[in-house]
Amino acid sequence: MPIEARQGGVEGFRVQPEELLGAASAARGLAAQILAELQSLSSPAELAATALRACRSGEAVGSCIQAWQSLLTGLAGELDRGGRNLAQTAAVYRAGDSQAAARFAAVGGP
Repeated sequence: MPIEARQGGVEGFRVQPEELLGAASAARGLAAQILAELQSLSSPAELAATALRACRSGEAVGSCIQAWQSLLTGLAGELDRGGRNLAQTAAVYRAGDSQAAARFAAVGGP
């Protein structure tokens, strides 16, 4: 998305919907990977917390596990929302391009 700054304003601003869709796919894929990894780590982490319950560190391990799960779940949610928003933005740009092309064609433009 190159932007050229010129005196009196900005020229040359372009958006490539395909790039937005690529970023959307990457963000949503990363969100899914985070959630999958989080699930695979849950059982071993819970076993460790249970095994250490009688120790002073058991409560700390349990709290740490809950904090990480909460943070990673939140991160995955933000990545997924961001990905959906990027895909929606790409669709809006594509629709605008199609409408502009149709209007040019209607008046005999290129």
